Amino acid sequence: MATVHDLERTTPTARAAAKHEEKWLADVFARAFWNDPIFGWLHPNTRTRYAAMRRFFLVEIRVNRKTGRTVTTTDLAAVAAWSSPGHWKAGPIETIRMAPAGLLLASDPKAAMAMFAKMEKAHPTEPHWYLATVGSDPNRRGTGAGAVVINAVLDDCDRDGLAAYLESSKPENVPYYERFGFVARAAISAGGSPPLVPMWRDPR
Repeated sequence: MATVHDLERTTPTARAAAKHEEKWLADVFARAFWNDPIFGWLHPNTRTRYAAMRRFFLVEIRVNRKTGRTVTTTDLAAVAAWSSPGHWKAGPIETIRMAPAGLLLASDPKAAMAMFAKMEKAHPTEPHWYLATVGSDPNRRGTGAGAVVINAVLDDCDRDGLAAYLESSKPENVPYYERFGFVARAAISAGGSPPLVPMWRDPR
């Protein structure tokens, strides 16, 4: 039986997230985005932010199971929620499912809605895979797990001739995504939010 130390020495590989891992992966997202400027703006209260983020990410992962791919690694060190072409925009059922978690997450729903509307307006209409959220456990960063869950779908994009799109919530992370071939577009902001940097990647 493999030990924790064995897992740490093993290069992570990508695989589809299992249903019974959803709560764990929501925790990975919540830990990864704890100090994120956008989530800090959405929910300034540090005492309740983690629980609100965890609930939001859990719903996102469950909705994404039907509209895209949730990719993790063999050691559960990273997770990426990808929406398949044509499914980046939540439909009526998905919106209803996510609304309670979204309201719990946003301390100022009106400002949050203004930001989400700006994001939707800036979203490309060309067919593409949308990297809605990607994060790695802060205790496991530097292992390459984040790159693994990103490349798992980018490889398919290149094979199928499809583009990819994401929004970087930290401007300092833009160079990281550029290494994968993403190109930054004009930053967006609304409702007093921190800047969000849209990034587009043509297939290679």
